[in-house]
Amino acid sequence: MSKADIYEGNLTIHNAAGAEKYRHLIKVTGYLSISASAKLDALKSVGGSLYISASANLDALESVGGSLHIYASANLDAPKLESVGGYLHISASANLDALKSVGDYLSISASAKLDALKSVGGYLYISASANLDALESVGGSLHICASANLDAPKLKSVGDYLYISSSARLDAPKLESVGGSLHIYEKGSLTAGKLYPDGFDKFMTFDNIGCIVLSEKLQNDVTIRLCRHSKINNRKVVGDKFFVASGNGHNAHGKTIAEATQELAFKAGSRDVSQWENMPRDTVKTPAEWAFVYRMITGACRYGTDQFIASKRKMKNRYTLTEIVAETKGAFGHDRFCAVVGLGG
Repeated sequence: MSKADIYEGNLTIHNAAGAEKYRHLIKVTGYLSISASAKLDALKSVGGSLYISASANLDALESVGGSLHIYASANLDAPKLESVGGYLHISASANLDALKSVGDYLSISASAKLDALKSVGGYLYISASANLDALESVGGSLHICASANLDAPKLKSVGDYLYISSSARLDAPKLESVGGSLHIYEKGSLTAGKLYPDGFDKFMTFDNIGCIVLSEKLQNDVTIRLCRHSKINNRKVVGDKFFVASGNGHNAHGKTIAEATQELAFKAGSRDVSQWENMPRDTVKTPAEWAFVYRMITGACRYGTDQFIASKRKMKNRYTLTEIVAETKGAFGHDRFCAVVGLGG
């Protein structure tokens, strides 16, 4: 390989002249950004990240050391690419027949051909239907969103939580372990007989807390459910028990029926939140202080708030408002919280 075949540093190809000039390159040591139609038949490796926002034919490409981002309206053909060291974000058509591993997270929101993919090191986020016939492991969480369908016939393990949104479907007949809880939303479907043999009809999610419903009764026009966190080990549900009280379109959690019904009343009641409107971004509070503010603004129940904090594992002693908005993204009431404090989510 001559020096002429190697580009030292970062390279951007944004027009036809650039595509022609660099068509014989074999290696780029830094990142490569392609924003104009390009055919780079000799390119074998990119040391940094690869950004595709136009049609690109990279027939010889074997490795990307950093991340790979395929933007909307782009197209990538890289039939020999075997590994991506960072994340892979697919929001346009991609032909990645040989890809075996993604070091960080994988997000699929468009048609993608990933027949050889065996492992994803981080989380896997699916918002477009996908067949991942060779996939065996996901190191982080697995999210199947909207009405997406995922067929993963060889998938055996998910390292963290499993989320199946309303009307989404996961078919994983060999799935044996999920490190976190299962969150199956209304009309979501899971086929995974090796994970839990009794089916998932009683698995539900109330305000982003996944559980299996053990019993249900009506008490003073409030539906009371005895639940267990949907944590599965050795084909058994082993999560802690708790109660969910439901009424007038609200749900609240508690360790006892009394706690759950009291929290339901708190959530449904009116609360003056004017003192927290349009807070300065650099406002600093402890986690406990922020939890109180969050509960008052959103009506989040104490049990759910405590569970959310516990899920964060290690926390700092103090957070700014900007940091709390980022930390609580995806939590119950997040949009309401952002609207009151005056920050977009």
